[in-house]
Amino acid sequence: MALGILSGSAQTIGKRDEQQDASAFTDGNDSEFVEHGGVLSVVADGIGGHAHGGQASRKAVEAFVRDYASKPRMSNIPDALYHALKQANRAVLEFAESQGEAENCGTTLVAAVIHPDTSTLHWTSVGDSRLYFFREEQFVQFTLDANYGCQLIRRVARGTLARVELNSEENPHKLTSFLGIKKLVKIDRSIRPFPLHEGDRVLLCTDGFYQALGKEELIECYFQEPQAACDRAVQRILRKDLENQDNATAAILAFGLLESQKKVLPSIDETNQGDEEDKQSEPLITHTTVSTTRWLLLGVMAVGLLLLLGGVWLGVKQDEASEDKKTNEVKLPALSKPAAPHNPSPNNVFKRK
Repeated sequence: MALGILSGSAQTIGKRDEQQDASAFTDGNDSEFVEHGGVLSVVADGIGGHAHGGQASRKAVEAFVRDYASKPRMSNIPDALYHALKQANRAVLEFAESQGEAENCGTTLVAAVIHPDTSTLHWTSVGDSRLYFFREEQFVQFTLDANYGCQLIRRVARGTLARVELNSEENPHKLTSFLGIKKLVKIDRSIRPFPLHEGDRVLLCTDGFYQALGKEELIECYFQEPQAACDRAVQRILRKDLENQDNATAAILAFGLLESQKKVLPSIDETNQGDEEDKQSEPLITHTTVSTTRWLLLGVMAVGLLLLLGGVWLGVKQDEASEDKKTNEVKLPALSKPAAPHNPSPNNVFKRK
């Protein structure tokens, strides 16, 4: 893996019959590419209840990674991510059409790049798979969920919808943007590099992961090396044995490691002593094996989330997939008050199951 970056991922099928999540990293050992392209992580979640969700997510991830890995040296990272997203959408569309399932096959996708030489983060997303940013045991959601519930919340905030109407909405998880439609109605992406500090890390995950874990459990992803953190989080989900547990996938990119992150956490077995019978029947965790090389600790930087938690303004792309690519300045959403996407076309709303 690239100097200064560690990575890891894990997933579980949950209580579903098929694994419809997919994830991948670019080769962090390819120093020539990392020099201009950084290290990429991608996570996708096929839309349940519709055709070929698992294949849609895999097609999207494969196309995204393949296109980004061919990034020209002179191309900037935001443009390369945007181009890769369009290629991933095309791959899902072509696959759906080949199966006779046009407009009935789709997937969410979230991707992030850490560039070690410039100490910066870039990201893009479509749908409701998320990117969380961690610094000093605190975290904030960087991506905006593209679902109907978030859209209604924004309308309530603007005063154009009564709260009673919001509460009457039956399925707030309906997606208003995803890969697999001819015109992407909402793309959330950074257009400026976000500066990283030693010890920062990002978590990319599907809704089956973040819906199963509470805030304190998510914060634990800040501790331990990325692979151990992902494994531990997925083990925790399995221990909960939640009814109708969705596929759950997590991937972490860590930019260096603070001494405070080396906190020793009790193992899952230690916190569940006496459950030997349950342990033996516990589903196996699957995860991507990630090679790591030595990376440099530049020092401990005790930097709080003064910018993030006080309200940081980033240039975030609210893209309608048009060629002019208009740019809006959007404030990062607070976790307790998510922002909403644009109004969806009736034909571009998929229901989450």
